[in-house]
Amino acid sequence: HKCGIVHRDLKPDNVILMQRGRERDFVKLLDFGIAKLTGGSAASSHRTRTGIVMGTPAYMSPEQCEGRDSVDHRTDIYALGIVLYEMLTGRVPFQGDGYGEILVQHLTQRPVPPSQYRMLPAHVEVVVLKALEKRADMRYPTMDEFIRAMTDPVGYVEAHGGVNGFLQRQLMPSNAPLPTGKLTPAPLTPLP
Repeated sequence: HKCGIVHRDLKPDNVILMQRGRERDFVKLLDFGIAKLTGGSAASSHRTRTGIVMGTPAYMSPEQCEGRDSVDHRTDIYALGIVLYEMLTGRVPFQGDGYGEILVQHLTQRPVPPSQYRMLPAHVEVVVLKALEKRADMRYPTMDEFIRAMTDPVGYVEAHGGVNGFLQRQLMPSNAPLPTGKLTPAPLTPLP
């Protein structure tokens, strides 16, 4: 996003872990086939027109489902929220027999809280559900803000309305530095 690119097809198939130097679990994003350039040259870089629906249904944001041309970085935040939901529960929040059925659910239904499928701390649950807000302006304003929330769910949620008020609050981008260090722990090594 900092380079002015919106992926628009973020899903598990397009995310791989690889070794990069000494880092074992470097995350690499693949398949920028329907990516969109944003920023100063956005007007000249549109690859799609209003009314064209592009993406993978299970991971599409409501604005993608409607075929809007105003899709921005928050559509990737929504898709990453779907990926996290799936990681936590073992299923995507919206399922159906066909494309249309899934798209309608993205537009009209709230996801079942992940805690209905797995025991989760309430703070983690609302951090994920915030990314899945129907209205783009109610999601995280930037991917950096989403990182801050995932790094410290309790502290972040409590600083922004608590578990009961977090989902109703519109967030603003923070100037706080991003957490340093590796966000994911190293793999466990077996005991000798």
